Amino acid sequence: MIRSVSEPLVSVIVTCFNYGEFIAECLRSVHAQTHQRFECIVVDDCSTDDTPAVVTAILDELRDARLRYLRLPRNVGQLGAQIEGFRESTGEFVVFLDADDLLFPRFIERHLFVHHNIETAVAFTSSNQWTISRDGQVLSKHHSDLVSRVYLPQGTDLEVKDEGGTEAPANGILFPFWNDKNDPPTWVWGTQSTMMFRRPLLTMILPGSSAEAQSFRTCSDFYIVRLGQLIGGSFVFREALGCYRRHGGNNFSRNGLIAARMQTGDMRLHPSVAAFRTLALSLLSERKEAWLSVLGRTRYNELRNHVLSLPDDVLDPTPPLHRRIVRSTLVRLLGEPTYLRLRLSLGKLVG
Repeated sequence: MIRSVSEPLVSVIVTCFNYGEFIAECLRSVHAQTHQRFECIVVDDCSTDDTPAVVTAILDELRDARLRYLRLPRNVGQLGAQIEGFRESTGEFVVFLDADDLLFPRFIERHLFVHHNIETAVAFTSSNQWTISRDGQVLSKHHSDLVSRVYLPQGTDLEVKDEGGTEAPANGILFPFWNDKNDPPTWVWGTQSTMMFRRPLLTMILPGSSAEAQSFRTCSDFYIVRLGQLIGGSFVFREALGCYRRHGGNNFSRNGLIAARMQTGDMRLHPSVAAFRTLALSLLSERKEAWLSVLGRTRYNELRNHVLSLPDDVLDPTPPLHRRIVRSTLVRLLGEPTYLRLRLSLGKLVG
């Protein structure tokens, strides 16, 4: 390797509120990464349990200068804590990890492989993950939202590989930046703990202070991912690189795992699209010159008009009545497997 070229620094920002039961195992999984050039910032969102003592003990045990602890003086919620952690970070790539989740050892390595080798760069990547119980029992080796290719015609199937390299290819779906045909109509990614973001994206879209982030005290990925997708697109790949823990005390996914494509959490706790629209429009206005320098005037205006047109409630993936009628008729005539193959071939024409 040329001496002036190096592997990138990756910032892993672990946000925690009253997850003292899980955070030691979470931090051990970060410490075990095969990609050595990382920093890990633990942001304690003013926990009232034993989180401070647990974090102090695990940092003393690991004795790794790459891991450091930031305790906030007041509780600011998930997005607010992520903003504080991002401000302390310097990595060109950023991972937001929930303190009750785990990373497999090659998480950073494989995400960087995709970012480095995909022919069209994306704003963020999302991998698969296992779902585990409070005590670590495996409930599923797939995240239920990652079955998007079965249900959606949007996106392009893509194999990312390093020509001449020895790394195994990453197979997944490319969702290019927003346009009428490719924007996913529903959530197609994993949880935020499955994602790796480019720093310039987060610099554009994260609010300047935690005070501006109060509408996203939970489900901050609804804001970051939706706006990130509109700007720079994403790649979702099927390789499981971590674990999502459902323990009944999750901020959003308190319900048990039931079945594919059922909502993964309590939608009454989900931020509204109105909140997304308000925050996005605020930053589009405050940072207009920066946005224009990246998007150009035409795409900036298109994006602003798109955000303005969003409804007030959480995006509803239910298709229009005429599409549901077409679907049910074709399923009865052809059977579900043949219908799905036809849908993938013809896209939205068959509902």
